[in-house]
Amino acid sequence: MEFKKNTYFILLFTLIFSTQGFGQMYDGITMNAFKEEIVDISFARYSNPYKIKASYKNERKAKLNTPEELMTSLISANNQKWFDNNFLFGELESIKKGENHFDFIKKMDVESNYFNLIYKVTVMKDTTQYAFLKYGINAQGLQEEVPAVKSMKKKGGKWYLTPSSDFAKFSLIFIFFDDEKLEKLLFGPWDSPEFVEAKSKVFENDLFNLGKLNDFCIELNRNPDSILYNFWKDNKSF
Repeated sequence: MEFKKNTYFILLFTLIFSTQGFGQMYDGITMNAFKEEIVDISFARYSNPYKIKASYKNERKAKLNTPEELMTSLISANNQKWFDNNFLFGELESIKKGENHFDFIKKMDVESNYFNLIYKVTVMKDTTQYAFLKYGINAQGLQEEVPAVKSMKKKGGKWYLTPSSDFAKFSLIFIFFDDEKLEKLLFGPWDSPEFVEAKSKVFENDLFNLGKLNDFCIELNRNPDSILYNFWKDNKSF
């Protein structure tokens, strides 16, 4: 039975995060996302492990004012309606959970089951704000932290999960790349042959191109035995 509980909680972890404690922050970097469409990008790394726990006791206390509050709401959600309300399109986008799942959420040890924030990438496209959150999953039954990424969108002053958005498809980029190497690729210094080559592939007219980074990620994954694949991949993810 304990195995089933742990497995159930791991399934929940297709969803979470929390707030404050940023270490390095980069703002206002111009990025070419799709062809000629320009967006701004900021990168925030947490300087120390930051645990996200199921701290909201009911939906009335839940806030969605920041991406981190949204993820706190998700890990705290102990009924289907609350769970659905964390998605931009509600039940049309969310995952249906059984009562066993929500029973476990109500009884779980919040000190042993939590998320550890790694970094947040925020992008502005036209007047719409999106975020990618990379975090580590910690749970009873897991021998080590498991990395994951969620995409979300701000609407009406609130943040919501958007697994069906155009930007959501880029989530795998942040799962694949090593955190420190990705940060260096975005902001330099490009002081080795690997970074010089990668920069030439993902920058266009001195603008970072998210689509080209996606293409580079696909190219690397076509050759999983290559030296470059093993150089760039996040060893915690693969």
